[in-house]
Formats: sequence, C-alpha cells, structure tokens
Amino acid sequence: MKLESVTLKNFRAFRKETRVSIGELTTIIGKNDVGKSSILEALEVFFNNEIVKLESGDKNVHSTETHIEVTCEFSDLPDELVLDTQAETTLSDEYLLAMNGNLCVKKRWQCTGGKPKEEIFVCANHPSEPKYDDLLTLTQAKLRERMTELNVASEGVNRNSNPSMRKAIWENCPDLKLRKTEVAVAKEDGKRIWEKLASHLPLFALFQSDRPSRDSDAEVQDPMKLGIRPAKLSITHNPVGLLGGEMIYPPAGRCVKIDGRSGIGQ
Repeated sequence: MKLESVTLKNFRAFRKETRVSIGELTTIIGKNDVGKSSILEALEVFFNNEIVKLESGDKNVHSTETHIEVTCEFSDLPDELVLDTQAETTLSDEYLLAMNGNLCVKKRWQCTGGKPKEEIFVCANHPSEPKYDDLLTLTQAKLRERMTELNVASEGVNRNSNPSMRKAIWENCPDLKLRKTEVAVAKEDGKRIWEKLASHLPLFALFQSDRPSRDSDAEVQDPMKLGIRPAKLSITHNPVGLLGGEMIYPPAGRCVKIDGRSGIGQ
C-alpha cells in the first residue's frame, strides 16, 4: 500500500480540515510555527504513536470540537483479504473503497478525558439503505437472520462464510443508496478486515535531523528496526537509510523532509 495523502483536523495548528498530497518525494516549506513538523508528527501518531504520542493538549485550542482526526489515503491495495479459512473477500466487495478507488482510513481521538481514546473508521462509498448498512457489524448468526428477514435466497450462498452472505444480501437490494460513509471497524468482520489491512500499511519512521545523531538514539534505532522487521517476515523491501548526509529512499518509497524533522515511509 502506498500513502497518497494525509488530512488533519483539529490537530495543533490545523483547526480546519487540511489535506496534504504525498508523492515520491514531498517537501513542505513554510514559516516557523505554521505546522510543518506537525504534519510528520501526525503521520507518526497515525502509524506508530510511539516516538510522538498523542495527548489531549494536541487538540486545536480554538476548536469547540472535542476530537482530533488524522486521515490517510492509500493506493496499491491488496487484491484480497483472507479473514479465515472460509472467508476471503475484497475491499471492493465490502464497499470499503472511496469514489476514486483508494482506501481512506480515519483515526479519531476523543480528547475529553486524560488519555485520548482512539476510534478507527474507513471512509468509503458504502450502502446507506437501512438493513443493508450495518452488515459488517453483524455476527454470522445475525447475518443468517438478516437473510431470512429480507427473503434472500440461500441457493449458491455459503452460510458459513460472512462475505458470501453479505454479498448475497447486498445483491438482493435494488438500490443500496451508496453514500460517503464513515464505516466503524471496531467489531466483528469490520475489525477483522482492519486487522488484516494493518499488516499491509506502509512502514513509517520519524527522526530528528537538526542535531547530531548517534546509533543508540531511539529515532535512529527505530527506522533500523523497521527495516529489519520485514526481512524477518521474508518480505523483500529496498533499503532505506542515509549515505554521506544524503537521504536514500527506494523508488516505491516515500520521503518527507521538514526543517528539523524527517520522515520515511516505505
């Protein structure tokens, strides 16, 4: 999966929804304290939430809303997702793609308490017709009941496969009323799909480049670990690193550089 854009809302200086496109090499230039580093740190929070941890104080001070949102858009999506031995599906079949065919994942943090609470949504062109809009949240037993309720024929449908039953139910509807929808992925197959997608997300590393670094520094160690981890999983990646002070990045990678902050995605 490749990162195509990041959109911030209520995060530090970004009160209004602000979209930043990401290319093979993206450079952001601006005056001090306008939010350049915040873009990279928002990506760190989205992908890792380790070097930079989201705090309630990161919410825009002028906003009356109680949450922070970071949305990432991805292309080069997996052809299929295997949920279990009897459940293979695709993002298209589950109506989890945006109008342009990309995947948009929104993370929202409620900042009303001490530690921000994370919620995850897929922003997609999804069915909005009642009885057809909640299928990703239903258990297998509930999907069988829904098929009966809507008089969906069982012929050719694997009633032990949730994707098969969802497809049959959706095909039974003359007008699904597809709308731009925030689909929660917190339970049942929505959660399983997100867990499978998470393993396909790009790797992202954030480190400081405005001071001398040592091999023992966390921001140096973490990108190295990110590079080692895929190798352990027997997944081939092109190397990413520094050579003679110059950034080296793979053709299919992402490099964003802002003043004293640099981020690499692969």
